[in-house]
Amino acid sequence: MRRNFNNNTLRSTAESVLDGDRIWIQLQAAAYQASSTALIGFLEGQTKAVSPGYDAKRLATYVSVYSHSRWGDELGIQALGRFDDEQMIFLGVSSQLRGFHEFTIGASQLEGVAISRAELYLYDTVQDVWIDLNQTDYHFTADEGNHPFRFELHFERPTTSGLTTNMKTYPNPTSGNVMLQAEAQEITGARLYDMLGRLLWSSERSFTQMELDLSNFPKATYLLHYQTAGTWQVTQIVVR
Repeated sequence: MRRNFNNNTLRSTAESVLDGDRIWIQLQAAAYQASSTALIGFLEGQTKAVSPGYDAKRLATYVSVYSHSRWGDELGIQALGRFDDEQMIFLGVSSQLRGFHEFTIGASQLEGVAISRAELYLYDTVQDVWIDLNQTDYHFTADEGNHPFRFELHFERPTTSGLTTNMKTYPNPTSGNVMLQAEAQEITGARLYDMLGRLLWSSERSFTQMELDLSNFPKATYLLHYQTAGTWQVTQIVVR
């Protein structure tokens, strides 16, 4: 649920580089009163490229929430172009707290006419859960480690999530090999993570079809991040 809070360091940094619509995403750990804030700003004329004068990488704090650039960078402050309610932003979280913990994520502050009037939905790519952040914060659990692309931030509720929009994976679930097949444009990079955010496999070569051998992987759910048309997306692969 939206509420005001004071974060003078982040605010002063943001106000020195951003003038348009802004949203602050806050992550709070139930234990130890640990928290983190990420700022996403929308500025006329700004591109999706990472700019040193406008974007800043996330801090390696005990807990961290961050947004992803189209190249997968983990940013504590991100400047995008003019606000568009059809865009989607990937969010990740990181925890250095041992074991599983309960967290709360929400939109703590909004500034700007356009974004204040927009819908605000969070999609949990792991739990397949939608939450209206205009109505409530979202509570979830996560283990120690980095969890990139855990969430999608939408400004209108789409009919489908950002998952599996440009790639088919079959068979899925699998007990061995899985075929990765581009539906339209070729895939220009792929990375496989476990639910702790550990990178297990990666490929930088371009392909339209690739067979991935997961026969030696433990039974679990994995996140496949792939790049197409210059944008990173994510889908799940289940090993049984």
